Amino acid sequence: MPYPPEFVLSNLKVLAFAPEGALGMSLRIALAPPHELVLRQLPDPTDPLTESADVLILAWDPEHSARIGALATTWRTAHNGPVFALCSGGVEQDVAALLAGADQILHPPVQGLDIQARLMAHLRLTYAIRKLTPATATNGEASLPAAGAQENGTQVVDAGLPAPEETAAPVKTSGPASPIRIDDASHRVFIHGNEVTLTPKEYELLHFLTNHEGKALTRDDLLDQVWGINFDTGTNMVDVYVHFLRKKLRKAGLPKVLETVRGRGYRLNTAKGTPLEGSPSTLPAQKDG
Repeated sequence: MPYPPEFVLSNLKVLAFAPEGALGMSLRIALAPPHELVLRQLPDPTDPLTESADVLILAWDPEHSARIGALATTWRTAHNGPVFALCSGGVEQDVAALLAGADQILHPPVQGLDIQARLMAHLRLTYAIRKLTPATATNGEASLPAAGAQENGTQVVDAGLPAPEETAAPVKTSGPASPIRIDDASHRVFIHGNEVTLTPKEYELLHFLTNHEGKALTRDDLLDQVWGINFDTGTNMVDVYVHFLRKKLRKAGLPKVLETVRGRGYRLNTAKGTPLEGSPSTLPAQKDG
């Protein structure tokens, strides 16, 4: 398969979030001119990451796993480049970084040629996928040729199969009068009728909690069912994601529904949900935990 001309080793522009210590120095050495390195401290997860680069490198820190996952999601909405996690621990740390959203793992000492090769591998994969993906229609959905149409000189024939029955999008709620509504088909969440934007992992976490309304779920339960991790990561990843989810629920008018169960874990209790009164931003703050 012939590849576009950009599939060659070239000078890189890398945006990296890493501490100014051994890891930062490793990146500066590996990406010395003519490469361009923009080295920064880990930002807030709501940072839009508007600066363009070929690769985003995030120094993996178990204490900031949720922030790193949120940044990886934000990066993909605006850029085509991959996300590399710079890990200095064992295989468990590598697995946790990949599950949080990294595309590739780097280990110090970092080599510029290694970064270039991994970027080329990522580009080859995404290029091949795009070549195999049907052209998209104006509404963003894959378009297929109609029966009788000509495609690449071949007539498209109607196989005579019955059209699938249209079904309503599956919608989940936590209870008969729940203020939370989850649309499975579109991966959208509504609270008091208003849409709330969640990251993919926040969505999965809320989805699992609503499916187990009223049950006390341990951190191990959540790691296993939401992250697919069945070993101790040695991180507070669950607690951090619960913190982020609580902030969004509170802003949407549900400050008390995600409860901490002492010595156990967490429980969703939408019976404590109250109707919105005025702007959600005027609701009193709730101390986490």
